[in-house]
Amino acid sequence: MSMAPTRKKEALRSAPCLALIGDMVGSRELLPSRRPRYKKGSENFIQYLNKKYAKDILAKFVITLGDEFQGLLLSATPVPDLMWDIDQRFSDRDLRVGVGSGS
Repeated sequence: MSMAPTRKKEALRSAPCLALIGDMVGSRELLPSRRPRYKKGSENFIQYLNKKYAKDILAKFVITLGDEFQGLLLSATPVPDLMWDIDQRFSDRDLRVGVGSGS
């Protein structure tokens, strides 16, 4: 195994990046019978984001708490398109989205 990929990963990890976190509004109000449908929809949505924005992602989007997801982006460039996709493709419930920058 070459050492170059490791150094590259280390350089990326110390460089500034963006964290994008989404949280479903009112998820506690969901009826237990509807939770599996929303969970599956969320999982499909996260897979879609990871595939579409693969070249822009430092750490893939994952579901962190039942109704929350997060991922790390290499730059702010894809944020407008991501926000559009969130608005248009995740229509089951409203989402609150936060973006932070740091290393």
